[in-house]
Amino acid sequence: MRSTILIHYGNLHWSTIDFLRDNPAAGYDELRTLLGFFMLCQGAFGTFLFVDPSDWKVAGQAIGIGNASTAVFQLQRTMGATMSGGGFLEPITAPNVVSAIYLNGITQDPTSYSIDSATGLVTFETAPRSGLSITADFTYYCRCRFTEDKYDFENFMFRLWHLKKLTFISVRS
Repeated sequence: MRSTILIHYGNLHWSTIDFLRDNPAAGYDELRTLLGFFMLCQGAFGTFLFVDPSDWKVAGQAIGIGNASTAVFQLQRTMGATMSGGGFLEPITAPNVVSAIYLNGITQDPTSYSIDSATGLVTFETAPRSGLSITADFTYYCRCRFTEDKYDFENFMFRLWHLKKLTFISVRS
């Protein structure tokens, strides 16, 4: 399967091109799997989580500075850190695995904080002291939706189908 990634302001856009087999008896069911998933998402209406194989994890990502009163911090990733001003901080609202949270580089006990997997918010039991750097190691999903409500499938050979283009885009929630 080939994949192309295009960047639009505020979103990533994926496009895939491939052939799909339709022979469930032989264990090949890509066409029905894709169609079923597309219908489950209600076309372009519903969202789904996607792991971008080239961009799915960060290590030592800054998520805040303690001030002794704030206990909730948003997981985020830095896009273009070498740019003047430090680049763009993108909120991560669909974390997969948060392997560690650090205060000034010291790994914190996972019982001292919780992570909301639906929002990416990290909540500490006790607000970190003033000036403490809060960083995290984690993997994440991109929340996406299909860009179209219909796609054209072509049956070009017995039990082989072609889909010229299937596109989906990242969305913010």
